[in-house]
Amino acid sequence: MIQCVYALTSGAPSRLAVRGAGGERLRAIRISGITAIVGDVKRAPSATTKNLKRHAAVIDALARSMDAILPARFATCVADEDELKAAVKARAPMFKARLRAVRRRAQMTIRLVAPPAAHRRPTSGTEYMNQRRVTAPAFEPLRPAIARYIKESRVERSGDVVTIHHLVPRAAVDRYRAGLERAAAEHDVRLMLSGPWAPFAFADNW
Repeated sequence: MIQCVYALTSGAPSRLAVRGAGGERLRAIRISGITAIVGDVKRAPSATTKNLKRHAAVIDALARSMDAILPARFATCVADEDELKAAVKARAPMFKARLRAVRRRAQMTIRLVAPPAAHRRPTSGTEYMNQRRVTAPAFEPLRPAIARYIKESRVERSGDVVTIHHLVPRAAVDRYRAGLERAAAEHDVRLMLSGPWAPFAFADNW
């Protein structure tokens, strides 16, 4: 048996009613002030659509019952408890900082189409860094409407699609959504908003 890691949390739950993606019982292991939620499995799960959806459902269920959670990537597995403890202890200060950052907050995700990225060869270090910086000019007119709710943001790009992740207080999700949708309509910006999710983009772990 190996251990499949689902998440790290700041608290130590008294009981875990949630089952793992494979139906396995989950248990909490306390390590250096951090709780790892794990399930014992025979082998690492394969990346099928069914397994990915089951994993996401487990994380969602855990996130609803905990103030702070750092989801582990799909199929994060360790050989045994000793390996798990070594991995968590080695990065405990960073994990604790991230758990404080995501406490009572959720991830909201915006996707919109951006102009094609320039591909010409940079002629200086500054130009190289500017080309690497992900920007979404279409989003800038919308920012003032929701800036008060954004505690942290991450931006990534794939082709012409820019994805913006915002870390938002759970209690402010409805106000964030209403403000963004209103601003998008006023500025005629087409986007897709999803969430609230567990803070996958802000976990910085594993």
